[in-house]
Amino acid sequence: MFVKPNADEALSSFWAHGAYVLLVVSLVLLIPPEAFAASGHDAIVIVGVVGAWRYGWGLLHFLRSIYFRRIAFPRMRSEAESRAAAQAPPRSYLLVTSFRIDTETTQRVYSAAIRAACRAPGRT
Repeated sequence: MFVKPNADEALSSFWAHGAYVLLVVSLVLLIPPEAFAASGHDAIVIVGVVGAWRYGWGLLHFLRSIYFRRIAFPRMRSEAESRAAAQAPPRSYLLVTSFRIDTETTQRVYSAAIRAACRAPGRT
């Protein structure tokens, strides 16, 4: 059975990501302005664009995962369960191998398989 994700898990994950972003921003703010002037403006822009692109993808996937866990998957799961409940149980086929198996073991296996088939809810 499907276990719904705990709301605290999503919130803690959200707050953990927020704390990470605040840590990175605070570390960047601690860099003295002279360091930016010494390294060249173009290099900083390129690194910033690449970083924004990379972490933008990470943010996109994080938001997609929350949407899937909270909205899309529960909807798909309930639809699949309702369809499965409306259908008759599926037909089962048994394959019992008994090549070079002693007779006593074969008889026990076949009798157990037949008992299981009789108890099964669908056709066997």
